[in-house]
Amino acid sequence: MDAVTVFHERSQEYDHWFDENERVYQAKLAALQQFIPRLGIRVEIDVGTGRFAVPLGVAVGIEPAWHMAQIAHRRGIAVCQAVGDQLPFRESQFDFPLARPRHLLRRRGAAATHRRALRAQTAGRTVMGLIDRNSAFAQSYEARRATSTFYRQARFYSATQVGAWTQEAGFFGLEFRQTLLDFMHEAVGSA
Repeated sequence: MDAVTVFHERSQEYDHWFDENERVYQAKLAALQQFIPRLGIRVEIDVGTGRFAVPLGVAVGIEPAWHMAQIAHRRGIAVCQAVGDQLPFRESQFDFPLARPRHLLRRRGAAATHRRALRAQTAGRTVMGLIDRNSAFAQSYEARRATSTFYRQARFYSATQVGAWTQEAGFFGLEFRQTLLDFMHEAVGSA
């Protein structure tokens, strides 16, 4: 079963994970909030169920899994059902793209797709939430890969790799934040 199908068929389970792991969710949200600009038109690539888009003030989302898109839509997000690295929008339409790890960087060109979506007059800022391949969190998921519903097909990349790809796409002045370390032993499941 491919990753989109898994998220489509298990969307309620995925969404419920955030309720069961409120402290982990809040830590992820707080890390992202540090980078979100106050103004501008925002899009979340692979918006999922809208758990992050709503509190971050993101009004538009891209989501390939139909059931996930429906949950995000019920939360007030304008959702376009599409694959995140093939944005169905004209160039330079958004001031700010946000992407989280679920389908992020299926291929090396994801950052270039973000760059294409940005308006030329913006500062060219993007936020990519990821689980660093070298982190204890990623290693924990790797150890459970065979039995994981959501991370069976995941590929984790290092912050160094993502940084290099991001710079190739024309983004500079990279900043990194790490979170979840205090929650490593508390997290349940694998959302």
